[in-house]
Amino acid sequence: GVVDAVDVYDPETNGGLPRSAKPLPVANVQAAVIDGVIFVPGGTTATGEVSDALEVYDPVKDDWISRSSLPAPRAGYGLAEYDGKLYLFGGWNGTAYVDTVLVYDPAADTWGTRSPLPISAGFGAAAPLGERILVVGGFDGTSELATCSLYQPDGDRWETCAPMSLPRGGLGLAVDGASAYAIGGGWQRPLSFNCLLYTSPSTRDS
Repeated sequence: GVVDAVDVYDPETNGGLPRSAKPLPVANVQAAVIDGVIFVPGGTTATGEVSDALEVYDPVKDDWISRSSLPAPRAGYGLAEYDGKLYLFGGWNGTAYVDTVLVYDPAADTWGTRSPLPISAGFGAAAPLGERILVVGGFDGTSELATCSLYQPDGDRWETCAPMSLPRGGLGLAVDGASAYAIGGGWQRPLSFNCLLYTSPSTRDS
Protein backbone atom coordinates (compact mmCIF):
# COMPACT_ATOMS: atom_id res chain seq x y z
CA GLY A 1 0.00 0.00 0.00
CA VAL A 2 0.87 3.69 0.03
CA VAL A 3 3.10 4.52 3.00
CA ASP A 4 4.39 7.61 4.82
CA ALA A 5 7.80 6.12 5.67
CA VAL A 6 10.95 8.22 5.30
CA ASP A 7 14.40 6.65 5.55
CA VAL A 8 17.88 8.11 5.20
CA TYR A 9 20.70 6.01 3.78
CA ASP A 10 23.97 6.04 5.71
CA PRO A 11 26.88 5.01 3.44
CA GLU A 12 29.20 4.47 6.42
CA THR A 13 27.02 1.71 7.85
CA ASN A 14 25.39 0.74 4.53
CA GLY A 15 22.03 0.91 6.28
CA GLY A 16 18.83 2.89 6.43
CA LEU A 17 17.67 4.99 9.37
CA PRO A 18 14.04 6.05 9.94
CA ARG A 19 13.06 9.72 9.99
CA SER A 20 9.86 11.67 10.61
CA ALA A 21 7.00 10.31 8.53
CA LYS A 22 5.66 12.31 5.60
CA PRO A 23 2.40 13.99 6.69
CA LEU A 24 0.53 12.90 3.54
CA PRO A 25 1.35 9.35 2.40
CA VAL A 26 1.68 9.28 -1.40
CA ALA A 27 3.00 7.19 -4.27
CA ASN A 28 4.09 8.15 -7.79
CA VAL A 29 6.17 11.13 -6.62
CA GLN A 30 9.67 12.45 -7.04
CA ALA A 31 11.79 14.73 -4.89
CA ALA A 32 14.35 17.48 -5.46
CA VAL A 33 16.72 19.39 -3.19
CA ILE A 34 17.03 23.18 -3.02
CA ASP A 35 19.16 24.90 -0.38
CA GLY A 36 19.42 21.76 1.73
CA VAL A 37 15.69 20.99 1.97
CA ILE A 38 13.73 18.37 0.03
CA PHE A 39 10.63 19.25 -1.98
CA VAL A 40 7.99 16.57 -2.66
CA PRO A 41 5.04 17.74 -4.79
CA GLY A 42 1.73 15.96 -5.41
CA GLY A 43 1.43 12.19 -5.70
CA THR A 44 -1.27 9.54 -5.48
CA THR A 45 -2.89 9.04 -2.07
CA ALA A 46 -3.96 5.77 -0.47
CA THR A 47 -7.52 6.35 -1.74
CA GLY A 48 -6.31 6.79 -5.32
CA GLU A 49 -6.81 10.54 -5.45
CA VAL A 50 -4.16 12.79 -6.98
CA SER A 51 -2.80 15.42 -4.58
CA ASP A 52 -1.90 19.06 -5.17
CA ALA A 53 0.06 19.33 -1.91
CA LEU A 54 3.68 20.47 -1.72
CA GLU A 55 5.45 19.12 1.36
CA VAL A 56 9.02 20.05 2.25
CA TYR A 57 11.38 18.07 4.45
CA ASP A 58 14.26 19.60 6.42
CA PRO A 59 16.81 16.81 7.06
CA VAL A 60 18.64 18.83 9.70
CA LYS A 61 15.53 19.49 11.79
CA ASP A 62 13.89 16.19 10.77
CA ASP A 63 10.68 18.11 10.20
CA TRP A 64 8.06 18.63 7.49
CA ILE A 65 6.27 21.83 6.46
CA SER A 66 3.66 22.61 3.80
CA ARG A 67 4.18 25.21 1.07
CA SER A 68 1.91 26.58 -1.66
CA SER A 69 -0.18 23.92 -3.38
CA LEU A 70 0.33 23.07 -7.03
CA PRO A 71 -2.01 24.84 -9.48
CA ALA A 72 -3.60 21.43 -10.14
CA PRO A 73 -3.13 17.87 -8.82
CA ARG A 74 -0.20 15.93 -10.28
CA ALA A 75 1.31 12.45 -9.95
CA GLY A 76 3.75 10.47 -12.06
CA TYR A 77 5.57 13.59 -13.28
CA GLY A 78 9.19 14.31 -14.09
CA LEU A 79 10.95 16.66 -11.66
CA ALA A 80 14.22 18.59 -11.79
CA GLU A 81 15.90 21.44 -9.92
CA TYR A 82 17.51 24.18 -12.00
CA ASP A 83 18.95 27.47 -10.77
CA GLY A 84 17.15 27.26 -7.43
CA LYS A 85 13.71 26.45 -8.86
CA LEU A 86 11.64 23.30 -9.31
CA TYR A 87 10.50 22.25 -12.78
CA LEU A 88 7.67 19.71 -12.96
CA PHE A 89 7.03 18.04 -16.33
CA GLY A 90 3.78 16.40 -17.40
CA GLY A 91 2.23 13.69 -15.26
CA TRP A 92 -1.23 12.37 -14.42
CA ASN A 93 -3.92 14.74 -13.12
CA GLY A 94 -6.40 12.08 -12.04
CA THR A 95 -8.19 12.03 -15.38
CA ALA A 96 -5.58 12.22 -18.13
CA TYR A 97 -1.89 12.53 -18.89
CA VAL A 98 -0.93 16.16 -19.45
CA ASP A 99 1.74 18.19 -21.24
CA THR A 100 1.86 20.95 -18.62
CA VAL A 101 5.19 22.28 -17.34
CA LEU A 102 5.06 23.92 -13.92
CA VAL A 103 7.81 25.92 -12.21
CA TYR A 104 8.04 26.62 -8.48
CA ASP A 105 10.00 29.50 -6.96
CA PRO A 106 10.73 28.66 -3.29
CA ALA A 107 11.82 32.22 -2.48
CA ALA A 108 8.39 33.59 -3.46
CA ASP A 109 6.50 30.35 -2.66
CA THR A 110 4.69 30.63 -5.99
CA TRP A 111 3.94 28.38 -8.98
CA GLY A 112 3.92 29.36 -12.64
CA THR A 113 3.62 27.68 -16.04
CA ARG A 114 6.09 27.31 -18.89
CA SER A 115 5.97 26.07 -22.50
CA PRO A 116 4.28 22.66 -22.59
CA LEU A 117 5.93 19.34 -23.27
CA PRO A 118 6.06 18.19 -26.89
CA ILE A 119 3.70 15.32 -25.91
CA SER A 120 1.28 14.64 -23.08
CA ALA A 121 2.78 11.93 -20.87
CA GLY A 122 3.50 10.79 -17.36
CA PHE A 123 6.12 8.64 -15.66
CA GLY A 124 8.97 10.20 -17.61
CA ALA A 125 12.20 11.40 -16.04
CA ALA A 126 13.99 14.74 -15.91
CA ALA A 127 17.44 15.93 -14.82
CA PRO A 128 19.50 19.09 -15.27
CA LEU A 129 22.27 18.79 -17.84
CA GLY A 130 24.41 21.88 -18.19
CA GLU A 131 22.20 24.87 -18.98
CA ARG A 132 19.26 22.69 -20.00
CA ILE A 133 16.96 20.06 -18.52
CA LEU A 134 16.84 16.64 -20.14
CA VAL A 135 13.33 15.10 -20.24
CA VAL A 136 13.01 11.52 -21.48
CA GLY A 137 10.62 8.61 -21.79
CA GLY A 138 7.27 8.14 -20.12
CA PHE A 139 3.84 6.70 -20.85
CA ASP A 140 1.08 8.43 -22.83
CA GLY A 141 -1.80 6.20 -21.71
CA THR A 142 -1.33 3.73 -24.56
CA SER A 143 2.37 3.25 -25.19
CA GLU A 144 5.72 3.79 -23.55
CA LEU A 145 7.89 6.49 -25.09
CA ALA A 146 11.50 6.60 -26.23
CA THR A 147 11.38 10.38 -26.66
CA CYS A 148 14.21 12.70 -25.65
CA SER A 149 13.76 16.47 -25.28
CA LEU A 150 15.89 19.29 -23.96
CA TYR A 151 14.26 22.21 -22.18
CA GLN A 152 16.04 25.56 -21.90
CA PRO A 153 14.70 27.36 -18.80
CA ASP A 154 16.33 30.68 -19.64
CA GLY A 155 14.63 30.88 -23.04
CA ASP A 156 11.57 28.77 -22.19
CA ARG A 157 11.99 26.66 -25.32
CA TRP A 158 12.34 23.03 -26.33
CA GLU A 159 14.79 21.11 -28.49
CA THR A 160 14.67 17.49 -29.60
CA CYS A 161 17.45 14.97 -29.07
CA ALA A 162 18.05 11.43 -30.27
CA PRO A 163 15.50 8.98 -28.81
CA MET A 164 16.40 6.17 -26.46
CA SER A 165 17.12 2.75 -27.94
CA LEU A 166 13.97 1.40 -26.27
CA PRO A 167 10.82 3.02 -24.86
CA ARG A 168 10.94 3.41 -21.09
CA GLY A 169 8.27 4.54 -18.63
CA GLY A 170 8.87 4.83 -14.90
CA LEU A 171 12.61 5.05 -15.41
CA GLY A 172 15.32 6.71 -13.36
CA LEU A 173 17.62 9.33 -14.88
CA ALA A 174 21.09 10.10 -13.55
CA VAL A 175 23.56 12.71 -14.79
CA ASP A 176 27.30 12.34 -14.33
CA GLY A 177 29.17 15.34 -15.68
CA ALA A 178 28.17 15.70 -19.34
CA SER A 179 26.53 12.25 -19.64
CA ALA A 180 23.06 11.03 -18.73
CA TYR A 181 22.07 7.45 -17.94
CA ALA A 182 18.62 5.88 -18.24
CA ILE A 183 18.14 3.44 -15.35
CA GLY A 184 15.57 0.65 -15.54
CA GLY A 185 11.97 1.50 -16.32
CA GLY A 186 9.54 -0.39 -18.48
CA TRP A 187 5.95 0.56 -17.68
CA GLN A 188 4.48 -2.31 -19.69
CA ARG A 189 7.54 -4.60 -19.64
CA PRO A 190 10.21 -4.12 -16.95
CA LEU A 191 13.70 -3.61 -18.34
CA SER A 192 16.69 -5.24 -16.69
CA PHE A 193 19.43 -3.14 -18.29
CA ASN A 194 20.48 0.49 -18.29
CA CYS A 195 22.02 2.63 -21.02
CA LEU A 196 24.15 5.67 -21.68
CA LEU A 197 21.40 7.91 -22.94
CA TYR A 198 22.95 11.24 -23.83
CA THR A 199 26.28 13.00 -23.93
CA SER A 200 26.32 16.79 -24.06
CA PRO A 201 27.48 18.07 -27.47
CA SER A 202 29.86 20.47 -25.74
CA THR A 203 32.08 17.55 -24.73
CA ARG A 204 31.40 14.94 -27.40
CA ASP A 205 34.01 16.30 -29.77
CA SER A 206 36.77 16.71 -27.18
